[in-house]
Amino acid sequence: MNLLAKRIQKIKQSLRDDNLEQAASLLVNTIASDEIFSYWASCCNGSEQIPKILKFIRHIAFNRRISTAVINFMEGDLRIGTEFFLQHILGPEDLLFILVHERDHLILRNLYPSAISEDYPAELLNFGEDAYINAIARRYIPSTLPERFYQKPQELLLTGRHRTIDWDYFNVKEDGLNMLQQVHANLYRQNHELLKVIGEHIVSRAPGSGYGKWMDLILRWYQSMQSRPKASKHLGKGTLSSNGAESNDMESQGSAESEAQNNQVDSPEHGDQAVEEEKQASSEDPDHRTEKDALEVSENKTGEDQVAPDEQKAEGERPCSDQDNPKKAQRGRSKADGAADPNDQSGTAASIDEIMGSIVPLVRQENFERPLSGPKGRSSHGRNGLLKVPLPRLKPHDQITWLIQQTCDDPKIRQRVSIFEGDALEHVDGLINGILSDRSIEKVCDGYSLSVPLSISRRDAFTLSAGAVPVMWQKRMGVERPNIDVYIDVSGSMERFYGYIPYIYDSLKHVMNRIFQFSTQVVQVEHDDQFLLTNGGTCFNSVAQHMVEHQIRAAILLSDGQSHLTNENIESLKCELEHLIYIKVQENDYKNWELIATETICLLSEKGVA
Repeated sequence: MNLLAKRIQKIKQSLRDDNLEQAASLLVNTIASDEIFSYWASCCNGSEQIPKILKFIRHIAFNRRISTAVINFMEGDLRIGTEFFLQHILGPEDLLFILVHERDHLILRNLYPSAISEDYPAELLNFGEDAYINAIARRYIPSTLPERFYQKPQELLLTGRHRTIDWDYFNVKEDGLNMLQQVHANLYRQNHELLKVIGEHIVSRAPGSGYGKWMDLILRWYQSMQSRPKASKHLGKGTLSSNGAESNDMESQGSAESEAQNNQVDSPEHGDQAVEEEKQASSEDPDHRTEKDALEVSENKTGEDQVAPDEQKAEGERPCSDQDNPKKAQRGRSKADGAADPNDQSGTAASIDEIMGSIVPLVRQENFERPLSGPKGRSSHGRNGLLKVPLPRLKPHDQITWLIQQTCDDPKIRQRVSIFEGDALEHVDGLINGILSDRSIEKVCDGYSLSVPLSISRRDAFTLSAGAVPVMWQKRMGVERPNIDVYIDVSGSMERFYGYIPYIYDSLKHVMNRIFQFSTQVVQVEHDDQFLLTNGGTCFNSVAQHMVEHQIRAAILLSDGQSHLTNENIESLKCELEHLIYIKVQENDYKNWELIATETICLLSEKGVA
């Protein structure tokens, strides 16, 4: 037994002896040890960034009343149920999994609130996110905790037991294919070490899909189940015990020798670039990837995701299909074997809402109990028929921003907070302070006055303090520059920069007049609005016409520049605008507002950084 396994056994012995404080102290020492940091780093292909998640845990306690685990990264608090630890924590990989699991919840909820609809059912949201995160979080480490914890038929979508899941129950058809089945296989396709441990072999030819696509499929499945009088599955105690017994032996072996060979988490990006990267990734050696593919959120577009022909041949497995239906696999098994019959209608039939409410989460989401400002998800009920999209909840020096910066290796996740990192933040602050100082009030001496002026000069104030009254007062006139209107590009190409918008609002609030958001339409919003109004497109000519019609003289415009202006509008704006500050989020080859701007500021100077 290795040193880490011995440490875990000592903790469990203290729990059996009902010495919770000693067990917590031993767990703190274990987590703080060099051995566990080295083990976690080796699981993550040598990355020392992901194990830094330990920096966010400051207090650990065991609690008999907690059924699983509660993690609050805001407070640095980890509480673990006594029975949960005794029964389900087999090794350090399980501890890392529950920490990464909750971290990924925070990333999804705060960076990608627009991936779900505003009226998404709360318990379904937890179920769908857990299923998604249980797949992507275990590309770091092959913990088999979900497979050991969830064994009821209604829970198996939360596991990697792809061939055991009843795909007649979890079914969303598109073009004759069960898309839930296809995407589930796609989510687990890179978890090679985990699949080996649990005895699964998945070859996915499904298109690349992200968080948004997955959550949309879960919602469609839920809606189809609601249309039935009662869900076809009961809430009985039936488990797949023969499979479970076999897997427990394998899992015990895997917990001692598990080292993740793949650190990838699907990327949240979509579009042509993501398609190309996905194609390249399919032919790469899976043992030499990084966390580059993290937390996919692809709402409107999906990328190709094909396994290279030589890889298919090497694995020797057919793609997931209805041939893997567990009903067929279980026809030769009797109830005496302990197999759960998916068609068993014994017990009380339950509605889908009752089923969702009965599923216990591995980690209780205490981080989301605080009320949120602004919409909880996207809505189609925005003004003028526009989509109402919540802004990412990010700020400089915020705990969530810091968590991402410290523990996330994925460049596509990190780019969403890159402007808030060290030198970059100082650079942007300096640029914005330059705008603020340029808009400040200038006061100059403009002669003398017999009447007392509203603003008394320093010299006159000194004369008054000496007990004398000036015969002639210095007259100072204020030259106050008017507040400036702000135009914010909220088109689809700006989606990765949405998290910067609240920061821009706050930074410019002392000189801002009106705020306009634009895609193909221009709409006015308030400073404290925590949402965007967009249709995804971009039309700079609509913005130009809006400026001319409203006789805008001074403006700040934030955009990535990915559209064009007609020569006619360029000439009109040159005549109309006295001052235009163009804040370009990233350097690229597009040239449009630069032709008009009196000042151009580039937030990220290197092409392709963001």
